[in-house]
Amino acid sequence: MVTSDIDILRKVIVHRPDQGIEWVTPFNKAELLYDDIVFLPKMQEEHSLLTGVLSFFAGEENVLEFTDLLTDILTNAKLRSQLLDEVFKLESLPPDTQLTLQQLLPKNLAKALISGYKAGGSVLLNPVPNLIFTRDIGAVVNNYVITCQAEKMPRKRENILTWFITHYHPVFVKVGYKYLDLCISSDHLATTLSNRAETIEGGDIIHLSPSHLLIGCSERTNMVALWRIREQLREHKVVEKFTIVDIPKEEYCMHIDTIFSKVNTHDYVLYEHVLQDPTQISIESFDLQGNTSQRFDTIKDLILAEDADARFVSCGNGEHPFDQREQWSSACNFVAVRPGVAVTYRRNTKTIEGFQQLGYTVIPAEQFLQQAAEGKIEKEKIQNTIITIPAGELSRGSGGPHCLTFPIERG
Repeated sequence: MVTSDIDILRKVIVHRPDQGIEWVTPFNKAELLYDDIVFLPKMQEEHSLLTGVLSFFAGEENVLEFTDLLTDILTNAKLRSQLLDEVFKLESLPPDTQLTLQQLLPKNLAKALISGYKAGGSVLLNPVPNLIFTRDIGAVVNNYVITCQAEKMPRKRENILTWFITHYHPVFVKVGYKYLDLCISSDHLATTLSNRAETIEGGDIIHLSPSHLLIGCSERTNMVALWRIREQLREHKVVEKFTIVDIPKEEYCMHIDTIFSKVNTHDYVLYEHVLQDPTQISIESFDLQGNTSQRFDTIKDLILAEDADARFVSCGNGEHPFDQREQWSSACNFVAVRPGVAVTYRRNTKTIEGFQQLGYTVIPAEQFLQQAAEGKIEKEKIQNTIITIPAGELSRGSGGPHCLTFPIERG
C-alpha cells in the first residue's frame, strides 16, 4: 500500500548498477539513453550509500534487489517460458540466441536479461542499463499496481520483466495488490510494447495526498495512456482527484519528478522556470466522475488550493544559473524515507541551502550511517533532515534518488 510520497518507507525495489552499464560507449550512449560514459565502481559506491540509508529506515530485508526478484520468477518453468517468449518477440531474437538463453540457469538468465549476454565474442543480448532507475518501471497507488510501459525501446524489456514480477512474485501476490494495467495479458506484452500508442513511466506519478494523484504528461508519458489510467482510477474509485500536468516534451524534464517532488507534509521542491510559467505547462484536475473540476496556471496555485501552509524551495534556491545547473543534476528529485527526512545529491548545494533556510538539518550519508551504526540515531525521532549522497557518477546517468527507488509499501 502506498498512499503518499512521504510516508514512512516500509519496502522498496532498487537495482544496483551492474556490468551492463559498462557496455555504454561514446557511439551508443544516446541510443541507450545516457548522456555520458560513467565509471561503474564509483557509481556502485554512491548507490550503496543510498541503499544503506534506505536499509536503515526500512530494514535491509525490505530493500529488494530487482535481480533477486527476477531470479525467483525464473525458477518457475512456466513463467520462465512465458517471459522469454515475450522478450524474444519484442526484440526479434534469432532461434540460436533463444536456445542459448533458454539453457541458462535462473540466476545466470536473470543476469543476462539485465546486464546483456555475449558468447564467442558476439553480443547475443544487449543490456538494459537504465534499470537502475527503478521508479520508472512501476508505481503503487493505494493498493493498486501500475506496471509501466516505456516510451524508449531500450527500456521496454524492463517492462516485461517487471510485469511478471508484479503479477507473480510473492512480494506482490501475498499482499493482495490489484492492478491498473495497460496490458492485461502476459502473452500480449511484446505486441503492446511495440505499439507506442500508450506510454507511461513511474517518474510521472506523484501522490499529492492519499486521495489526489498527480501525473505528468511528459516526454515519456503520453496523454493516451493517461486517459486509460484515469478511466481505471475512476472505475475502481482508487482516488478522488486526478491532476494532469502537461510539461515540455524535453529531455531535461523527461518526467515530472525531474522538476518537482514532495519532501514533507507541507514542503515541496520545484523548478520554477517551468512549473511557474503558464506558457510552458497546463494543469487540469478531474473529479471521480472524470469531469474537469479545476484548472490552474502554476503548480503553486494547485498546491496552495489544497494546502494553505505549503512551503516551497526553488531549484538552485531560485538563483540563476544555479537553478538550471542543479535541475540538470536532479536537484528536484528527492526521495523521502519518512515525512521531512529525504535523500538528495550532495552536489546541489544551492537547493540544499534553500532547505537549510527552512530549518532543515543537512548531513552527509557517510556521517549519518556511521552515527547510526554507533547507535547515536533513533530513526523514529529524526525530523526535518536532508541526507546527502555523493553523485559524481550517479548524476551522469540522468536520474536522482527519487528515480533510483520504486517504493511498494509506505505508512
